[in-house]
Amino acid sequence: MFTADRHKSVILGLGLYWVGGWLFAFVYVLIFTSLGFSSWWLGGILGLLHGAALLSCMHMLSHIHPRIANEYDGPSRTRRIEPPGRFGLNYGPRTPLTTLLAQLVYGLILGSFYQPPPQ
Repeated sequence: MFTADRHKSVILGLGLYWVGGWLFAFVYVLIFTSLGFSSWWLGGILGLLHGAALLSCMHMLSHIHPRIANEYDGPSRTRRIEPPGRFGLNYGPRTPLTTLLAQLVYGLILGSFYQPPPQ
């Protein structure tokens, strides 16, 4: 999305993925702290909501990413990556399942291990 160099894109993408993970962890921490508690089940609920939000927005990636083809116009010389489609189903039927499962685990881990400060 930020560079045409495929080697640089892997490193840059991994770095942005880590930064995004940390930023979402801070959002979870803000929610836990504002509620005054955290638990595995609350983290799991937040994780599922997070995953559902990601899946519901996946079809819009072609409007943001310069290399993802648009569902209406199809591929071009610069836009060669297949669009994800609704809920990422163009990438296979397991995409929504693995996305929800990964976000569920993420939320479970954060909810289990984070302890908000006493109020």
